[in-house]
Amino acid sequence: MSAIHVVALTGNGREAPPRPNPLSGLFDVIVDGVSVTARIGESQAVALLADLGAAIADLWSGLRRRLVLQLYSSSETWELGLEADGPDALLTVFRAGNSPEIAVQERRIALQTLRQGALTGIESAKLQPCSAQVRHALMGSEQALRQLPQEILALKRRSSAVAITPRPVRGLAFRADTAIRVL
Repeated sequence: MSAIHVVALTGNGREAPPRPNPLSGLFDVIVDGVSVTARIGESQAVALLADLGAAIADLWSGLRRRLVLQLYSSSETWELGLEADGPDALLTVFRAGNSPEIAVQERRIALQTLRQGALTGIESAKLQPCSAQVRHALMGSEQALRQLPQEILALKRRSSAVAITPRPVRGLAFRADTAIRVL
């Protein structure tokens, strides 16, 4: 199974009969066989795929280190965050707002696997009817993914060890050691 797998769902949220139209209805982003996002509307599926392809190309080429894609549904907005870490991407799916929720935090996925999953999805999406603007975005995304150099240019994420030591109170002291990101 690829890193990203598009699953067609019926209106009640159950998987459709075998051989469904790949991008009809709703779809989830599936990572390692597990659904990690809220369902998004049919009208946004192909546009999101085009944005995802362009995002992967930007990470691969080192143009951007991090990015966030919005996943809209009728009731809530989830966000899909990607951060480059050398040959891998760290995938986070979260919902911000009054009641924030993290569905997946920094799941490591090879950029090559993400690239192949996006190309496979774009191939399927090209067979679907969509607006001229979305089709243009799909074609641009596909071209960007196919023209990437063999070598991944994304930088390895750097971190630094830090000790957090507040001032002792009445002889009681705490210390926490952690690694933080260096941008």
